[in-house]
This record gives sequence, C-alpha cells and structure tokens, in this order.
Amino acid sequence: RSDWYAYPIAFLYSPASIKVDWMLNLAGVQRSTINGYKVLVEDAGLNYDYVAYGQLENSNILDKYKILFLPTAAAMSDRELTAVQKFVQQGGILVADMQCASFDQHGKPRTAPGLQEVFGLTGSAALQAGKGVLTGTAGTVSGLSLNGLQLEVKQVETGLTATTAKSLATVEFEGRSQPAVFVNEYGKGLAVYLAASAAVTLGDWQEMRYARNNAANMQVCNELFAALSRRVGISAQAKAPDLPATTLLLRQQKCAVFLGLVRNTGQTANMDPEPKEHSISLQEDWHIYDLLKGQYLTSGQEFKYVFTPDTQSAFVLLPYQPEQLSAKVSGGDRHWQVEFQLQAQTAEWADHLLRLEVFNPAGELSPAYSQLLFATGNRATLELNLPLNAPAEGWKLTAVDVLTGLQTAVDLTPAP
Repeated sequence: RSDWYAYPIAFLYSPASIKVDWMLNLAGVQRSTINGYKVLVEDAGLNYDYVAYGQLENSNILDKYKILFLPTAAAMSDRELTAVQKFVQQGGILVADMQCASFDQHGKPRTAPGLQEVFGLTGSAALQAGKGVLTGTAGTVSGLSLNGLQLEVKQVETGLTATTAKSLATVEFEGRSQPAVFVNEYGKGLAVYLAASAAVTLGDWQEMRYARNNAANMQVCNELFAALSRRVGISAQAKAPDLPATTLLLRQQKCAVFLGLVRNTGQTANMDPEPKEHSISLQEDWHIYDLLKGQYLTSGQEFKYVFTPDTQSAFVLLPYQPEQLSAKVSGGDRHWQVEFQLQAQTAEWADHLLRLEVFNPAGELSPAYSQLLFATGNRATLELNLPLNAPAEGWKLTAVDVLTGLQTAVDLTPAP
C-alpha cells in the first residue's frame, strides 16, 4: 500500500538514441554516461525516474520534474526538443552531453544539433576519440563551480562555440585547449552541456571513485550536482554520507516513510569488508524502527546502525510512537471476532500491518488460520471461524505489528 518516493529527477529513455549511438559505436559510451549520472544522483541520497520519448511528445510529464538528464541522447524528434525547451524556459535544469540531438528520431543527421539555443551554443559538433584532461576553471558560473577538477576523458567534441553560454571547464586535447563544460541561463532555467566524456569517466570508475586518486575529482562533481539540486529545491530525505556503495530507497504510505539501504555487494566486499557502525541522517524528526528486526531504535534526525558488506536493511520512519497494541475478543463456539487497536498520541495514522499466528490447544502453530491483517489507521478486526471438528476451546492468538514490533496475545475462549 506504499508508493514509490521519487524525487523530481528524470532520465530520458530514447530507443532512437540507443540505435543511433550503436551505429556511431557509442553504445558503451551511452551506458557509461548513464552510470556516471546515476552515481551523482545516488551518491547524493536521491533517486530518479525514466521518461520515455512518447511521454515527452504527447504529455506535460516534465511538469513533474526539476532536473532532466539527456545521456548521449543523439536522436530526438522536434516535438521532444520543444518539450525540453519549454521545460528549461519554465525553470527546469537540463544536463546533456556529447552529440545531443544531432539526429532526428529517424536517425537523419540535423544540419545543426537541436537545443543549441537552450545550451547557448552554435556550430556543428564533431566527436573525436583520444585522451584529454578536463580542468575546472576558477570562479563560479551561475553559482556552479568545477574549480580543482582534473579529470581524464576519452572523447571530446570539437566545433562548438559559445553564444550566451559560459565555460565551467576546459579540456586539453591534442595539444590545444578548448571549453568543454558549458552553462547557460535560459528563461527561468539552466542548461549544462558536457562536450567531453566526463560522465563516462565517473561511470567507469565504479567503486574506484572512492580511491585516493579519484576521490577529490568525485567530490568536485558531487558538489556541482549538489548546487544544481539546491537551485531547484531538491534535498534528500535521508543521507548516509560515510556509507559507500549504498543506494537509498524510499517509499511513503500516508504519514509513514519506509527507508531501504541497499549495498552493492560487488563493491563493498573489497572496500568496506568489516562490520562497522555508520550514521544515517534524516531531514526531519522521526521515530525510527528496524523493520526487519521489529525493533525501536531511536527518535530524532540521526541514527546509527552496524553495516556489513552485504547488509540490506529497511527502516520505518513514523511521526509518532505507538505505546501499546491491544486486542479485544468477542464471540465463541469456534467463531470469534478480535478487535485490534494501536495506541499513540497522534491524530494522524499510517496504515499498519499485523502478523497473526493462531495456536491450537496443543500449542502448535496452525498455518491455516495464521495470516496478515491490514489495519486501516490504528484499527483492524479479525473474523476467525473454525470448523465443527476443531476443538472448541484452548486456542491462542498472537499479533505483532510489523511496522513497530509491538505484540499482544489473547486466549480464544468459548462464549459464556
């Protein structure tokens, strides 16, 4: 009954671009570019959606989002370009890179790449392979900075000239220097264009982004994305800043939030092999429960938890702390009604889930009658009917609130 908690960040899913990138021998580049952007988003404690080309063409879906990535999106239709242009004009942030909209949706080359007005660029982009070094310029542009960046790249676009865009970084390539990261204010929004394969480098690093030689460059890139997020008011509900190779996932159900921390075991086995206590910070005050262990941990905006390389954890965040789970039994003669109620000082409840186990007079668990019972808010009612050949007395029932671990037990006695 919970909903995916999605931040207003989207990646374009473009089958036309996938095909064109393959024909241009850029399929691997596109995959690494997507991974590089994902690293930036997930390291910030955020997540993202995918938006399909048809949604761009036929709906106002971009109204839901504040940041849009176009990862090596070489082939885009005119209607897609119009939707993206409107998105930036109305205040969105656009991040794109090499060969963006250089072809239409049929793979036909455009005379000039699309969205050049949005990016503040002109000229025909030619992609060249070869080693280069991307260097951040001093100072800031529109509140953004890549100062201190020294990043190796393997592809560079040439032939682009800034009209209204400003350079945030230059690339040394084949003995010459040229602007390679452009920032352009457009309407109420902002467009960032990478004319070098910086995102590919980040995506290919994987866990090596934490290595000493790469960590400083990764920090500069993370700070750039943090500045973009702040500009449009995006902030993470939860962060685990010292917990590497971990994705934070959120779901929401009424006033409750479910927080999952999923570790990339392929990376953590080598870089974080021993059990270690880490801190998780939250944007708001919560009562925090370990969902898998059914334990209350603490309250506040921070909690600590011991993680191993393969720890996969889930937590419940509630704005209240239930104090008791009560059960009232009525009926008898093999037909009982049990009314459950959670008690807490709150006017707003999430829906809870009760795990019920029924034991026969011999004390054995009876799977046929054990079940999960949804509680709307803090109340739930169980109707339990036993067959005539079952004993009429001696039955017991236990109930556990899955979200908090609160328990209760009752005897199912015959009617007086």
